[in-house]
Amino acid sequence: MSSYLITRIDDFGSARAANDAILSILNAGNFIKNVSCMAASPHIDQGAEQLERIRKEGKLCIGLHATLNSEWDYVKFLPICPPDEIPSLVDDKGMFQLHPMFFSERMPEVEEAMREISAQLDYLTRLRLTIEYIDSHMLPDATIPGLKEALSEFARKKGLVDQRWFYTFSSRHQPMLTGEKALEEDTQDYGEWFLSFLEGHQYINIFHPAYLRRETQLFQNQFLKGGGVAKSRDAERRLLCSGAFDRLCEEHQVLTLKYTEAKPQGDTTEIAAKNF
Repeated sequence: MSSYLITRIDDFGSARAANDAILSILNAGNFIKNVSCMAASPHIDQGAEQLERIRKEGKLCIGLHATLNSEWDYVKFLPICPPDEIPSLVDDKGMFQLHPMFFSERMPEVEEAMREISAQLDYLTRLRLTIEYIDSHMLPDATIPGLKEALSEFARKKGLVDQRWFYTFSSRHQPMLTGEKALEEDTQDYGEWFLSFLEGHQYINIFHPAYLRRETQLFQNQFLKGGGVAKSRDAERRLLCSGAFDRLCEEHQVLTLKYTEAKPQGDTTEIAAKNF
């Protein structure tokens, strides 16, 4: 019996280096089945047409990566709504807060959060992207009271698959790629991770790949400095482009899934918050 794996890439739109990497990965193999798009990001329009073309070939699902915070010092994710329509989400400069963990100091209003998320979905639709699921950037729905229920109702009304039911993790944590190991070592780490899968069970695997470029070296803040994020994302890109995952899936009898093919696993929001 096989095991099952929802394979997802996040942050399409966050950088040209990310978009280029994601499209290269999709063209290199069939491991990734879901790509989450950030409507509030600076480069969401670059490569959107190619992404939708790949979706039409039946290779993947595209999702809304609902974004209510902007974690980097030098790269900003800006709200789609005018700041005066979502005052609880932004500062006096119209900027999102740094991280959902700071929401407790100034808690966003659920109604305003959903207004912004709805505007983000509309924006992706205007880019002619076909959105089939919704997930959230850094899980604000685990922090803002009432948001996960509001997101679920929004997903139901829009006919979208809801992230809330699909965060099932292996007993062993997904390997962290730092860019410090050789490709063969990273492949071996993932092979050992696949060994932790139980037959017939469904898991999730999330990546944030990007080319190592100047723009991704700007993914820094007070907690993450020194270019480590850029190196990690480039290591993910290299491994995902190598064909190693297709071989590992065949070897370990792992079937990769789109969200539209996956089975709900119960409310997994709190589990997800503990794993990220």
